[in-house]
Amino acid sequence: MEWEILSMGAPFGVSAKGSQRIISPFELGTELRFSLMEGKYSTGFQYIFSKWHRQTDYPQRDFGYNEFFQAFQSVNDYNFSPQKTFRPFVGLALGMSEVIVYNRAYYSTGMSATLSPRLGIEFFKYGRATL
Repeated sequence: MEWEILSMGAPFGVSAKGSQRIISPFELGTELRFSLMEGKYSTGFQYIFSKWHRQTDYPQRDFGYNEFFQAFQSVNDYNFSPQKTFRPFVGLALGMSEVIVYNRAYYSTGMSATLSPRLGIEFFKYGRATL
């Protein structure tokens, strides 16, 4: 069993629309994986939380809005070589997500299914870089 206590990064797919600006984007997560078939395959669960502020075109009239994203996913990875130094992997995550958008005058929430491809390298069984 492996526990990725904290993952950090920038939210994927967050972009400005028109002349809007994205302010202070961040993403935090945690993941628990179980190795199967002598380390060639791993399965587990992942929780991700992201937040960013979108500044609109008219800051004097509209203060922009905040967006929150959270997802709980089942992760499945195939590890190409069970070496101790570098171990490339490819996988897929399936789950559910919630997006919350709000400002002083507006609030919206929605849920949807997620499908996330995964590609990365594990370093010395202690660190991971994942796209």
